[in-house]
Amino acid sequence: MTETGKIIEVGDYRIENETDKAIVSMLIKKRNLEREIKALKNKVKILTLIETDKNKMTKTVYIGARVSPEFRDLLKKVSNARGMNVSSFIRFLLGRELAKLGFLPEDYRRAYGILEGEEDSSYNSN
Repeated sequence: MTETGKIIEVGDYRIENETDKAIVSMLIKKRNLEREIKALKNKVKILTLIETDKNKMTKTVYIGARVSPEFRDLLKKVSNARGMNVSSFIRFLLGRELAKLGFLPEDYRRAYGILEGEEDSSYNSN
């Protein structure tokens, strides 16, 4: 943007009076608002996906497992260090193992950090 006398040049446009300045200012504000709206729409899409996944998870079942007190204490220690509760950590471990065994779709394997070809083929379903 350059100023020569009372004429202001913005790119290819010449702004010669206060009315033009006001119009350009409004157009810039409109463009910025459109960008903000687009960003908010993207956030809404992401939140909708997360909420959809949460709704899928509302119907859960309880699975009990017996472990030694030492193993339980280790699970608590590691899960706390990872910022998770024990249940979340166990679900993570089960999901990662199922992904390694090839029982989950590709996007789940990537989400668990399992690289292509890293699947565990030791499981024999026969």
